[in-house]
Amino acid sequence: MFYIIVSCISIYFFAVLAVKYSKSVSLDEAQKIIDDFLKNYIKEFVQYLFPNSQASQNWLADGTLIRNLLMGQENFNLLPPDLTKYRIFYHNGVIPCVSIQFIPKNGISVDTLKTILCNIVTERLIYFNVTNPFVYIHVQSTSDTEQTLSVLYAVTDLQKTEMQKLLSGLNQRACQSASQIATLPVDKKLIADIAKENISYAPDNTVQVGFDMQTRVPINIDINRTGMIAVVGGTGSGKSVAVLYLLYNVKKMGNSEIFLVDFKRSGDFAGISQNYAEAEESTTLIEEFYDIFQDVQEGSEKIHLLLIDEYAGYITWLMQNDKKKAEEIKGKISTILMMGRSRRCFVWCVQQRISASLFPSGIGAIDNFQVCIGLGRLSPDSRKSLFAGEHLQDEDFEAGYNPGTGQGLILVDGQPLQALQIPFVNKKSLHDLLSS
Repeated sequence: MFYIIVSCISIYFFAVLAVKYSKSVSLDEAQKIIDDFLKNYIKEFVQYLFPNSQASQNWLADGTLIRNLLMGQENFNLLPPDLTKYRIFYHNGVIPCVSIQFIPKNGISVDTLKTILCNIVTERLIYFNVTNPFVYIHVQSTSDTEQTLSVLYAVTDLQKTEMQKLLSGLNQRACQSASQIATLPVDKKLIADIAKENISYAPDNTVQVGFDMQTRVPINIDINRTGMIAVVGGTGSGKSVAVLYLLYNVKKMGNSEIFLVDFKRSGDFAGISQNYAEAEESTTLIEEFYDIFQDVQEGSEKIHLLLIDEYAGYITWLMQNDKKKAEEIKGKISTILMMGRSRRCFVWCVQQRISASLFPSGIGAIDNFQVCIGLGRLSPDSRKSLFAGEHLQDEDFEAGYNPGTGQGLILVDGQPLQALQIPFVNKKSLHDLLSS
């Protein structure tokens, strides 16, 4: 590299001297002639390699545009400009994009904000003599409070073509999201039971988990074969309603004893069963269930169910306070997962995330969940732990699937991955029914 640089410099000065003596001009004039030649040559060479690009302008490096965008959204964002995170990149490697962190103020007009930002980008590009720029603003919710503003602008023909493809995909996903909530399925038997304030018993092994998002057909499991269940989902994903709905279907069977551990005192399961514990008392109830599991004979007709809400939080807390006891509890849970089915003793673990570290290393107890439910937008790690290598059969649907509250994915042993919809029901009404 050093020799290349030295050679280029030598050639440059040799060319300047050659022009000076051949045209009888001063050294400064000869240098200007060579500089102009090189500018035109490089510009033509770049345009030859990239005919659809304007390589002379690095749009992402324009600090004035970034400052103007941050100032333009200031009155709409709870975050002040100096704390607002932003990122600049090429979307799909082609379309310039500025991504801005955004926590909207109450009563803001998103349409007004979009118009302001579009005008900022357009005016800045016109300043650089760009004609007919294509500007698009996409607003996406990334959490309960936070949103992301994606400011995309197409200048070249290639960028405009890619922008059209992008908008086509966004419109398709928007239509699919609308269809997801257009006809929320309803469990008519549940609604009837809520109306009469009494559970209608149906003594069989079938437990309805929810509905298939695409077909609206009920998804049922045989609890004798697939009684170990993991439910994962973030805040607002609909975990509580989903679990209450599962408990309702278990209670319909009649012959069951339910143990409920509500470590974080959510109150979602209070009053449903006499076997109930919160906080520090959670460990005692789990050990009571384990003792029952040990005493139950294989082929038992009665179902014994242990539900641990916020299992990951409970294990983390226990590890911090009593590591030996935590390992003991993890071992007991793993034993039930591996051996409980023949005794009709089942464990349901409900949490915001799941990982192998929640169970003893090397045992593979996490693989003994026969039903895995992921609600809302899962983290990559949770998706991998629950559904490693599994995909929906309808690839086009999965590409645009953006599950909301009460929606997600379910994998049942022996069945393909399915898009899940929990039936529409009032949470308090369902809780009151289970507590009656």
